[in-house]
Amino acid sequence: MEKFVTVIIFIFIFTYLLGRLLPYILRWWLKRKIGRYQGPVHGDDEDIVMESRKNEGKVIISKDNCGTEKLVDREVGDYIEYEEKKSDE
Repeated sequence: MEKFVTVIIFIFIFTYLLGRLLPYILRWWLKRKIGRYQGPVHGDDEDIVMESRKNEGKVIISKDNCGTEKLVDREVGDYIEYEEKKSDE
C-alpha cells in the first residue's frame, strides 16, 4: 500500500511540474521552428528601411502614351444610344 501511495504522489508531482514547465518548453520550441522559416531578420530589414528613407519625399511622374491610341477597333461593333421613355401611367 505504501508503494502505491508513493507512485500516486510522484505522478501528481510529475504532472504538476510538467504543467508548469511545458508552456516554456513549447514557446522555446515554436520560436526555434518559426525562426527557421523566417531566415536572417536583422540584416534584411535594415536595408529595406534605409532604402525607403532615401526615397522618402521623392515624386516621379512618368507619361504613358496609352491615352492617345484606341484600345477597341472600329470593327468590333456599333455604338447604340438608348433613351428612357416615360410610360403613360
